[in-house]
Amino acid sequence: MARPPQPLQVHNSMPSVADTRSRPKVARAAHSIAVFVRIRPLLAQEEKSGDAEGLRVSAKDATAVHVDTLPRPIGGFTGIFQPTADNEAVFRNSISPRIESVANGGTTSLFCYGYTGSGKTHTVLGYNSEAGLFSLAARSLLQSLPREGGLFLAATACEIYGDVVNDLLGPEKVKCKLKCDAAGQLQVTGPSEMKELADVRPDLRDAMAWKGPMETAQQHLTVVTRGSALREMEIRSPEDIDAVTRTSVQQRIVGTSTQHQKSSRSHALLRLEVVTRPVKDARSKLAAAAAAIAPIQNAVDNTDFWFVPETMQEEDPDKFQRMTDDLAARKVKLNEALEQAHASELLAKEELDQVLAAANPAVGGSLVLVDLAGADKDHRSEQDAKGKAE
Repeated sequence: MARPPQPLQVHNSMPSVADTRSRPKVARAAHSIAVFVRIRPLLAQEEKSGDAEGLRVSAKDATAVHVDTLPRPIGGFTGIFQPTADNEAVFRNSISPRIESVANGGTTSLFCYGYTGSGKTHTVLGYNSEAGLFSLAARSLLQSLPREGGLFLAATACEIYGDVVNDLLGPEKVKCKLKCDAAGQLQVTGPSEMKELADVRPDLRDAMAWKGPMETAQQHLTVVTRGSALREMEIRSPEDIDAVTRTSVQQRIVGTSTQHQKSSRSHALLRLEVVTRPVKDARSKLAAAAAAIAPIQNAVDNTDFWFVPETMQEEDPDKFQRMTDDLAARKVKLNEALEQAHASELLAKEELDQVLAAANPAVGGSLVLVDLAGADKDHRSEQDAKGKAE
């Protein structure tokens, strides 16, 4: 018997609460969440072996919302795509009505799940000359964006296998991490870039180089750590979309399956965001300003361990006074630097808000497509699978 179909779950949402500027009302589809079923046709080997269709649809048109299966019909779906439906038909009836929401700053997400071999990756990424929903939706979104305002799409792609997360956009996969940001949102970050504060802020090098005694030899680290974002590809033309899709397909983890020899064995998440160059630059400036605060705070805290021995006041009063004045001057300089770092972060936030306020309402709109791993059991050992993911 052929495998059951894979459901397509489409979700619409308003712009992120992090973007507080005023926006026009975002057009919504009839349902914020829609669930479609796509029934794939029998494969040649299934027909040859005499397999029967696992599901049938009573209605022969696009109005069907339930499927006939034993022991009883399953209903409640937004729509059902017959085995004859191609990716274009799936796109036209599922995601296409929601592209306008993205073009107005909203978010549309699609989750595609089902058994290995049910056609999830074929649906999301396409196969051979048939474009997948990602490409079709990206093209539609590009056409929906106004030509003025410097708008383009920023694409990212990553895969998740257990606790292993990889960035897919590049000649080699790059291991990533899952972290929560200041707003409590889960973010995928690439390798961290670490630099000594003295290298980032040479003007503070002397202030941090205390040569006198310290209460403890263990000092707070003064390292500027900035987690890199997922690698991005700019999408300005249909050709750029094809490049993203090819990269994602090539980097996907695949495993042996009784249903399909190239079935995906990991979750793939592809995202498109409407951005402009000023917005990206302002975000980068804010990230850099925020990353500088913690190491400067640590440098300030380290001064609490520095001291001038009281015995020196009697032994060498002049040296005692010079060291006391020097220590005070170092503390003042580092505290001023901390105040400046906080002010720089605040200024960067204000600049980002100003850039967003002046930007086209489409900025921040995002399209997310998730190709979930096969729902059947992966027969590879956990160690083998994890090793391949890494």
